[in-house]
Amino acid sequence: LQLSNRKPHGKDAEISSRVETLVNRNYETSMTRSSMNLSSVMIGAATYTRPQDCTDEQQLQSLKQDLTIMVNNGGSIAKSTALHGACGKNSIKVVKLLLEMDAASTKTKDALGRTPLMLAAISASGRLSINGIDDTAVVDALLASGASKSDVDSVGMTSYGYFRKSSE
Repeated sequence: LQLSNRKPHGKDAEISSRVETLVNRNYETSMTRSSMNLSSVMIGAATYTRPQDCTDEQQLQSLKQDLTIMVNNGGSIAKSTALHGACGKNSIKVVKLLLEMDAASTKTKDALGRTPLMLAAISASGRLSINGIDDTAVVDALLASGASKSDVDSVGMTSYGYFRKSSE
């Protein structure tokens, strides 16, 4: 496992920043779209629209071009922990792009020893209890790319442990 106990710097920080900017912008857009129905959930109507990944094809192509240039200039998808950010925001399109560019980034740990799978489990489990919505596409993509379910973070938690803890 690659362990990163530091914030990304240099080219790696540029990669992380570029991914974070796109994911955060689209996450806020998706939350705004889905929150239109949240008031009806609060008053008892059984409607819920899960947040969607609003990243469009043009944004993905632009991101891929930018990341390719950054990697060719010495940056690293894995060392940037960009996949962590995309998993934490449940951005399946960006996650798939990052996995396509560097599948080994599933093994990278952040400063707290958490893998992308752990962050995806935390993100997905919070939505599972709302009307039975099963929102595990990011978890599934990571597992299909070889992410380890048995990794333990700095406090002894596994991805399954986070999944269970957050969905209780």
